[in-house]
Parts: sequence; structure tokens; C-alpha cells
Amino acid sequence: MPDKQHYIVERFTGGGYVVLEHATDSVEVPAAWIPRDAREGDVLTGELDRAGAESRLRFVIDPEAAKERRLKLLEKRARLKRGPKGDLNL
Repeated sequence: MPDKQHYIVERFTGGGYVVLEHATDSVEVPAAWIPRDAREGDVLTGELDRAGAESRLRFVIDPEAAKERRLKLLEKRARLKRGPKGDLNL
């Protein structure tokens, strides 16, 4: 039975790796491990399938989780206080 974890695509490095956020940690994995159409901000579900002596990890894009995440971020941004209007004297 597979174990599922969510990861957020933080950024693509120039060296063929992708930085994924998971809870409070970050992990760098080869770009070949994630779906080709993944982009920064996408939520990936990492499925660890433990079958006997072998374990296999597979990442798939979770569009529903990404949509929920983006909505929460937009709501949070809307609640932020706005700065003063007009010109500022420094």
C-alpha cells in the first residue's frame, strides 16, 4: 500500500534539479523525477510504494491541492494591510 505525501515545487535549479518543500523541510531531487509539465507552485503528491524489499517513489501533480493552496494564498494576501495612499515624504 503506498504512502502519500504532498510537496510544493519551490524552484527549478540551473543544474537539472528541483527544490521541493515538504512541511518544514526542503529536498532537492533530479528534475527527471517529477512530471514534465510541473511548474513552480504546483503541489505534487509523492507516492512511496513499499512492495517487498523494493521501494518506489513516484510524483504526480495534484491540481486540486494546488488550486486550494493558491486560493488560500490569495485570501491571505487580501487580508494584508495596505500601505498609505499617495506620495510618501522620506
